[in-house]
Amino acid sequence: MQQSSEVLFLLCETPLHAGSGSDLGLIDLPIQRERHTGFPKVEGSSLKGALREAFEKSKKADKTARNHEIMVHRIFGYDDTNAHEVVKRNPRFLNQEDQQFRGCLTVTDCRLLLFPVKSQKGVCVWITCPRVVTKFCNEMAQIEQNEMAQIEQNEMAQIEQKVTFEIKADTASSNLSLIDDKVGIEEFIYGGIKVEEATTNFAEHIAKQFFPKNDYMYNLIKNNVVVLPDNDFAQLTELCTEVITRTKINNTTGTVAQGQLFNEEYLPQETILYSLVLFENEFAKEDTANAKKEKPKTFEEVKQFYEKHLPQHFQLGGNATIGKGIVKTNLKSPKTQTQENAN
Repeated sequence: MQQSSEVLFLLCETPLHAGSGSDLGLIDLPIQRERHTGFPKVEGSSLKGALREAFEKSKKADKTARNHEIMVHRIFGYDDTNAHEVVKRNPRFLNQEDQQFRGCLTVTDCRLLLFPVKSQKGVCVWITCPRVVTKFCNEMAQIEQNEMAQIEQNEMAQIEQKVTFEIKADTASSNLSLIDDKVGIEEFIYGGIKVEEATTNFAEHIAKQFFPKNDYMYNLIKNNVVVLPDNDFAQLTELCTEVITRTKINNTTGTVAQGQLFNEEYLPQETILYSLVLFENEFAKEDTANAKKEKPKTFEEVKQFYEKHLPQHFQLGGNATIGKGIVKTNLKSPKTQTQENAN
């Protein structure tokens, strides 16, 4: 049972390809998408695997490195194939029975929050839709409820100020990207767009997750969010992803190698996603007969380790060697979220 939860925001610093395998359509290697909506996503298993690799690389090259690696195995789950001999000899993993446990960290699918598209005014805008924002607010309410069970009564009032934004379709966070009441996105023109305070507050809330107030990118996101109807958002997230044609050259002929011309789909740079990270007590037996074995980690200890070692940037998805999938992270607790929302 989850004891504590936090939200992990991700900003794509470079295009991201979380692949779903090969396809017979126009795109040979498409990205992962929700089956019922078609919205882009990143599977929780892909995200958790990338996080584990990032945590493994974050260890220091000193005597504390093995302790760090042991903690990674305890939190993410024991992996015998990649465990160092020192880790395998640790009392925590010495017996095969002790190795059979699930990790105490749960990561949900990474959902799309803001999607950048080319605009006829202001270079680009970030689009979203009421369905996406409502889902985001509902999930924030879910982790707030989990947090309420862990806090003191005198802090309850702060948590009760929920992160919620009642935004409507055909609204914008400012008029900087509007021409009269219209916004031009790619070759489409959307009319009847109004500037709404709720949309402005939502855009500001997301912008402050990554950038300090009045930073250039902070103002850019805050002033260039447009909320479209669900159907239009679904259409644009289908049509406006980056599609890159890749080849492999035959060194002998200097031409494209046979069968090595293919199209690959990417989430564009500056896409914003989020995922829920859930912490629970370590699944391990407390062996009081063996003084060398540590007690199982509590969810507070798991959370502290995660917060301390979560890198500001890590690589997610495929094509790491050509600079794809670099994401910027920001981990926020429900309490911090509500305090920022109140401000």
